[in-house]
Amino acid sequence: MKIAVVGITEATTEQEKYYHEKYITLFRKNLERAAADGTEIEIRECSPALRRGWDTVVPFFLLLDAASFLREVYRAYKEGADAIIIACSEDPGFEEAKRLVDVPVLGIGEAGMHLASMLGEKFAIVTLNDPSFVAWWEKQVKRYGFHDRLTEVVPIDMSFYETVTKGWENPEIVAADAAKKAEECVQRGAEVIILGSLGLGIMCTAANLSKVEGVDAPILDLAVVGLKMAELRVELKKKFGIPAVSRAHTHRLLREKDIERVMNIFRFDTHE
Repeated sequence: MKIAVVGITEATTEQEKYYHEKYITLFRKNLERAAADGTEIEIRECSPALRRGWDTVVPFFLLLDAASFLREVYRAYKEGADAIIIACSEDPGFEEAKRLVDVPVLGIGEAGMHLASMLGEKFAIVTLNDPSFVAWWEKQVKRYGFHDRLTEVVPIDMSFYETVTKGWENPEIVAADAAKKAEECVQRGAEVIILGSLGLGIMCTAANLSKVEGVDAPILDLAVVGLKMAELRVELKKKFGIPAVSRAHTHRLLREKDIERVMNIFRFDTHE
């Protein structure tokens, strides 16, 4: 099966290129480690796209970013992807994409919450050290209907800047910080921990952080969860004919001619 991972942004400055290379290397290594035999992973960049992590929790900025995600989702679909993963923990364009393509689309934020609820009664989210990320996740949990399962959203201690610079050079220091916060969350009642940031999850998986020691409380990397969920849904569709998503009411598939018509109105090029 072919799975498109959409949402990696292009780098422009020399500093961005330096950390971007480390980011992509770790991300690809994690995905290849998680993938089942026979799964082909295609990492697709979005352009234009947000480059600063903080921007992804600003609603206006994320709205603009979602347009680029949706264009790349549609391109991946037309090029034969069996499933598409929105590689951003804020799930930009996720709901809209369900009506745009007729293959499984995974929002990694939603996928993580569903799995966390299967693994334990209560979950906590450990995210980046910025109040905007904490507030965003609290809102996102309510949006997906999991607010009764959430115990808290807590940031790591490391500064945002150090995390997205030193963290790519030494993921273990970020993982140690996240592990400490996860243990504290478990002591306060959480049974599962979600790593509330794509980058944070990549670093922690690279450092082999997967559970709170002593109590076996799972720690979930959203990208890995999204990939395994995507594989499952492709298998269900291919082997048993289970649709990519229900078309009964909410997510009725748009006609291709209507997609092209409206995209042309906004000069939204879907071709390379």
